Amino acid sequence: MPSGRAGRALRRPQQLRRHLRPPPGRPGTARPGPALVELKALAESLGLTFFASAWDAPSLRLLTELGVELLKIPSADLVTLPLLRLAGATGLPVVISTGMSRLADIDAAVATLKQTTDRIIILHCNSSYPCPDEQVGLPVMDLLRRRYGLPVGYSGHEQELGPTVASTAFAPVIIERHFTLDRALPGTDHKASLTPDAFAAMAAMVRQAEAAMRVSRKQVFPGEAAAAKLRKPLVYARDLPAGHVLGPEDVACKCPGDGLSPVAYDLVVGGRLLAKVRQDEAVRFDVLALAARSKPDEAAQTAKAISGC
Repeated sequence: MPSGRAGRALRRPQQLRRHLRPPPGRPGTARPGPALVELKALAESLGLTFFASAWDAPSLRLLTELGVELLKIPSADLVTLPLLRLAGATGLPVVISTGMSRLADIDAAVATLKQTTDRIIILHCNSSYPCPDEQVGLPVMDLLRRRYGLPVGYSGHEQELGPTVASTAFAPVIIERHFTLDRALPGTDHKASLTPDAFAAMAAMVRQAEAAMRVSRKQVFPGEAAAAKLRKPLVYARDLPAGHVLGPEDVACKCPGDGLSPVAYDLVVGGRLLAKVRQDEAVRFDVLALAARSKPDEAAQTAKAISGC
C-alpha cells in the first residue's frame, strides 16, 4: 500500500495522466513497450515495485526484458498451463489470481508452476465486475493457505472498501485493487476500480486494520487505567461488630472506593470480622478471618486491592 511520496502521487491524477497519453494520431491506443518503460520509471521514482499481468508469451517476455521483480498471471490465464510454465521458468516470483476457478483449476496451476519454481503467491479473487459483498468469500483465503502451504493475498473487485479492509484479518501478503482515474469511463473494469482518493483511503484503512491486529494476547494497557474508576469495589453494606460472620447481605459493590475487587466476593462472604466496621467502609483482608474454604494466598492472587476504583 502506498504511503508518503507514493501516497501523495495518488492524489495528483494529472501526473498519472501525463504518463498514460496515447501516441499522436492514435487516440485511445497504448504503446505497450514505451508506456511500460515510462510507468516503470515513474513507479520506481515513487518507491513502488512495478509489475504487470502477463496475458500471453509476448507480454511475459516484454515484462522480463523490462526487468520486473515479479510476474502476475491474471485469472483468465490460470488454466493456461503453457503460459504458467514460461512464467515459472523465469525464476521470478509468480502471483496467480484465482477468479472464476475451482479448486481443481488451482491445483493444476500450482502443480504446473511447482515444476520449475516454488516462489508462488495465490490471490483469492472473484472475477465479477463488480463483485457483490456476499460473494467475496474472504475465509477462502485460509482454505487456500492450508491447502497449498503458500503465501496468499486478496484481489478485490467490489465497488466499496469494506471487504478489502476486512481481508486484512486473513493475513494477506498482497492486497490488490484496480485503479482508475474515472469510474464513469466505459468498460466493466472502471466500475470496480478505485479512484486516487478512494485508493489512498483504502490504503490508510488497511494500515489502520493491520495496527489493530498486532496484539494477540489479552492484556491491560496503560490507557485503560483511567477507566478503573468505573469498577465497583467491595464495601460493607451496614455497620457490623467485631466477630460477625459476613453473609451476602453484609457486602455490597459500590463506586467510588479503593477496596477489594468484587472478584473477591466469594472469598469474603463467610469470613469473620476481627474488628468492627462501618457502612460503606472498604472491605480489606486485614480485618477478616477468612472461612476455612478460603486460602489467604489465593485471596491475595485473586483479589488485589484496586486503587481509584
